[in-house]
Amino acid sequence: MKANEFVQEHGLPYTRNLVRGYPNHTHVTDDGRMFINENTCVSHIKVQLNELVKMDDLKRLVESHEVVMDYYGLTRAKEHAESNYTAPELKAALKQAIADVEACEEIS
Repeated sequence: MKANEFVQEHGLPYTRNLVRGYPNHTHVTDDGRMFINENTCVSHIKVQLNELVKMDDLKRLVESHEVVMDYYGLTRAKEHAESNYTAPELKAALKQAIADVEACEEIS
């Protein structure tokens, strides 16, 4: 399962709590019930890590949602990202955050 599918299925509040509650874990199962730290995994579980959701990806999506909400939603975030008065490095970060949020929303 991809991280954006996880957010779509479980919701942003659940994902945010999961990311903040398990900061030392590297992966989570698609049902959000088993957390794994790659550094302490036994070898037979490491083979299955590719099938799990990476916590780093979930963290990035949560942060992207928070950035977009700092601009009061997608519409205003897009306007700010296209503004001539926005610094180039901020534009790049904002456009990535917008893309992340839209990826979570487009899954049906």
